[in-house]
Amino acid sequence: MNPKGQRSRRLYFDILPCFSRKQHRESFEVFLDLLLDGSGRPLPERATVKSPSSICRFFNHAAWNTRQLCRVMRQHALQHALQALQDMWAQQPSQRPRLELLVDLTSLEKTGKFSELADWVHTYHGVHGVHLVVLYLCCGALRLPWAFQVWRGKGTPSPAQLALKLLRTVPAVLLAGTRRPRLHADGGFESAEFIHGVLGRGLDIVVGVRCTRKLEDGRQMRDLMVRGSRVKPLGLDHTMCVSRPVAVPEQGARATLRDVEPRPGR
Repeated sequence: MNPKGQRSRRLYFDILPCFSRKQHRESFEVFLDLLLDGSGRPLPERATVKSPSSICRFFNHAAWNTRQLCRVMRQHALQHALQALQDMWAQQPSQRPRLELLVDLTSLEKTGKFSELADWVHTYHGVHGVHLVVLYLCCGALRLPWAFQVWRGKGTPSPAQLALKLLRTVPAVLLAGTRRPRLHADGGFESAEFIHGVLGRGLDIVVGVRCTRKLEDGRQMRDLMVRGSRVKPLGLDHTMCVSRPVAVPEQGARATLRDVEPRPGR
């Protein structure tokens, strides 16, 4: 059996114990067969050994452990991503690509009322919906979604704090090596807390900042027009490099800062 088939078989047999009742387990098996038949139409009415109403009740009314199922699938996905990275590095021991970590806030706009999602649906920057902080791992040709957190509204951990929480889920073995991993984030993650947190984990950082961001010498980012300028933003202990200067000194313009603090393992 090929490695992909082995992983699928392990996932299948790890999922089945999530259903304590035989009836639920059988309904899941039928629906999984519909997903895998290759037709692209996994509809309940196409089932032959279970009635469509039985499968609909399984999803909409049956009390099975959704959290346990998500936990098993996430664990397998992380194991697969970790193995894919390690296999690629083993094939290129002398030219190991740098690991790039991407943090992004993705908003899923919603209209209408969703009582069951009341804890998830909020308005952020004028967008009403579900807001996800997502962490991606990129290395060479690999693009792997790693983990996400749901922003739960004002008074809860900010997107930047959720991003730092996601970083703690990355195994130390992935962050080791002669080439330091580098994190990329847009201007929504420019807080001093976030930058200090990333640098404290031994990562390089490239982050967007507002053109009105103040510097230690009293200037603003809008005053910098030369790429490569070394500056110290107010509130930061690290010297940063202007990787992309502000092109037009407008309120909405942004610059990109890159960490240049020399540290061991550079």
